[in-house]
Amino acid sequence: MFTERQQLINRYMGEIWNRKNCSVIYEVFSEDALIHSPMGEARGPRAVEQAHRQWHEAFPDIRVMLLDIFEMRDKVAVQWNARGTHKGPFLGIPPSNKPIICGGTSIYRLENEKIVEYWAYINLHHVIQQLQSEEPDYSAHLAPL
Repeated sequence: MFTERQQLINRYMGEIWNRKNCSVIYEVFSEDALIHSPMGEARGPRAVEQAHRQWHEAFPDIRVMLLDIFEMRDKVAVQWNARGTHKGPFLGIPPSNKPIICGGTSIYRLENEKIVEYWAYINLHHVIQQLQSEEPDYSAHLAPL
């Protein structure tokens, strides 16, 4: 059974990743939300949408599966796995049509049922390695699929 905050994060992740519904970003993120990710720091829902669009354009079939969800005080943490096919440019790498599998952890800080801060932990080096190598090593993802 999810708490209200866990339901909000579960809905957000399902809508944005698996249904490609970017409008949900504007419903759940505060106007001045602070985002920390391996791709840089940014503020606000528009920055979140731009980051998601970059992933969606590079991996149009991306699917994310939530493995675990935890809540403590004002934060919700999610462990997830993702898979997709590299069909568009990503971080300067032209489309390769290669599959990727990766895992990560996202932590969301909420106030008044809005995300005000977000930390994304993903091993981008591992993603890039899969795109550039002849035979990618899928063993480095964080959790089994």
